[in-house]
Amino acid sequence: MNRTFFMQGNLKENYHKIIFGFSIFRVFRNLTFHYAIMVSFYLSIGLSVAQIGWLEAAYWGTKLFSDVPSGYAADRYGHRRGLYIGNALIIASLTLLVFSTSFSQCVAAQIIVAMGHSLTAVSDSAGCRQSLLNLIIASKYRVAESVGTASRNFSLFVGVNCGAILLHFYGLRGLFILSIGAIAAAIATVHLFCPHHDAENRQVSGKSKRERGSQRQDFSGKLWISSLAIAYSCLYFIEFFSIPFTQVLLGEKGFSSDSIAMLFSFLLLGSGVASTVISRLSLSFGVLITFILIAVLIHGIFLVILVENSWSYALFLLTYSGFMVGKGAYIPIIRSEILRTADPARASAVLGFISMLGGATLFFLSPVIFDLISQKGSIAGAIVILAVGVTGALVMLIGWLYSRLCVKTKIVPSTVSE
Repeated sequence: MNRTFFMQGNLKENYHKIIFGFSIFRVFRNLTFHYAIMVSFYLSIGLSVAQIGWLEAAYWGTKLFSDVPSGYAADRYGHRRGLYIGNALIIASLTLLVFSTSFSQCVAAQIIVAMGHSLTAVSDSAGCRQSLLNLIIASKYRVAESVGTASRNFSLFVGVNCGAILLHFYGLRGLFILSIGAIAAAIATVHLFCPHHDAENRQVSGKSKRERGSQRQDFSGKLWISSLAIAYSCLYFIEFFSIPFTQVLLGEKGFSSDSIAMLFSFLLLGSGVASTVISRLSLSFGVLITFILIAVLIHGIFLVILVENSWSYALFLLTYSGFMVGKGAYIPIIRSEILRTADPARASAVLGFISMLGGATLFFLSPVIFDLISQKGSIAGAIVILAVGVTGALVMLIGWLYSRLCVKTKIVPSTVSE
């Protein structure tokens, strides 16, 4: 009995160490002071809105081709190395931006940072899940991811607010230098949670009967995973397209750079709160994803109304409440469900493939949408966000209806049994 008590205590201690380690890493990793001023920076060096769209295309085009290779590299050579190299690439990109004065230099910076983001994203989440698998508590991944997402958004809130204040003292380029320091601190925290021996990252132990059953490869199971992946990519698109789009929208409404940063920071804080609250609710996956998709649809509908009418803080809050819920909760909810059904030895590659779907959408649509915005105004972007939200909801509805059909015929896969 004493031995059992000791093992349980050690398990709890290691669990809290993993959660703390990943959270503190994401705090430093996302303490990006320049997060909400990128559009202002591009405009300050003479770039047009259409060129900003091509910069987005350069970023997402690079991610399109680097997400899956990054995932396989992280699985093969270790999540620890993936985090080191990924963050080093982000620092290199920010260093280039400090000295950038032309469109081509900004394109190069976008390409480098996209490769860095690919490596850190897949290495981070898959590394966390693998560490929990090694402790035989993979069921805690949703909690771990929600805490990490909340830490990320809280860090962005702090970074953006500090950036808005420090902008008057250090200028746009000075904020890049401050962000470099934060990411250097993130590299130092890798030791807190990533094993020194990369083989431990790839070890799979103690898979439960549920986890083995969830890896069935029948058609219904594959269709469910596909619907999850498409819905994830739609929400992924809305999150990352909304970052530059919201800055352009607020600029059209007459807000200054520091005002945009301050307002944007509260959206990030709200996303962090939503991530923590929703992910810890004892509700089924189906109920949670329905709530998220409804919130995103509300955001899209009211965004069109906001763009077409005069500015109102009440309308802005109502519009972006849906965005905060969707942005904060979709990552831990959908990602944990997808990773629960994936082979742990290929978890990073699976995440890379799913991110690639969202990146492909952003790559092909960003130049077109921003060109339309430059011609017709922000209404074009608002309509696209609404259309993508509707697409994600319809795909999940089709997946759910098919799962109900499988229930009636008693062939439902275990992935939709919860």
